Amino acid sequence: MKDKLLELIKQKESHGGNYNILARDKPDANRKLTNMTLKQLVTYQEKNKDKAAGAYQFKPNTIRMLMKNMGLKNSDKFTPALQEKMGNKLLDYRGYGAYDRGEMPAEEFALKLAQEWASFPTIVGEAYVNPVGGAKRNLQENKSYYHEDKGTNKSLFSPEEYLQYKNMLHDKSSFFPERPDEMSAETTRMQGYAEGFKPEYTESTVKPSFLEGLFK
Repeated sequence: MKDKLLELIKQKESHGGNYNILARDKPDANRKLTNMTLKQLVTYQEKNKDKAAGAYQFKPNTIRMLMKNMGLKNSDKFTPALQEKMGNKLLDYRGYGAYDRGEMPAEEFALKLAQEWASFPTIVGEAYVNPVGGAKRNLQENKSYYHEDKGTNKSLFSPEEYLQYKNMLHDKSSFFPERPDEMSAETTRMQGYAEGFKPEYTESTVKPSFLEGLFK
């Protein structure tokens, strides 16, 4: 289940898993973040408004935290393999282990995912006060945790995807790979950009429920 959840994060956060993406910008074939050392990457991000980088959209402070916790070096390269290890660790940091053991309710786990990855929705509608810093937010179902902030952060789940995601988190079901004919139009469009072309799929020709069959 964990591996498939990581795949879902990449699908929503980085045009289907682009290891060289910067802040969900349009993919740039000339940008090779995977050739940079972690020190070079953080410096590059700081020169670009602290934009998130890579398949799991790591912010500079997140990279520093993971470097400390994982014993990584400034000279380590931001390779796809290292990004996978970092994404795995970050998911643990956000409570995957406790959720998987039944020690964390689905609502709390979904909140922690949404706090880390802005394209993921919260699954409750309520007032929330962050215990770290005391920031107040009005959570809404199928809205990004950051939907009240200025900017473009929003949930990238269609209504159908959201309902399936919510139900499946409650069921703690297993994740299964997405089939191309079940992608949402948004996911299909973004993956097309990541591959260097714009697909001809439209809302009317692509099923909106890629999560159907993802859990079982």
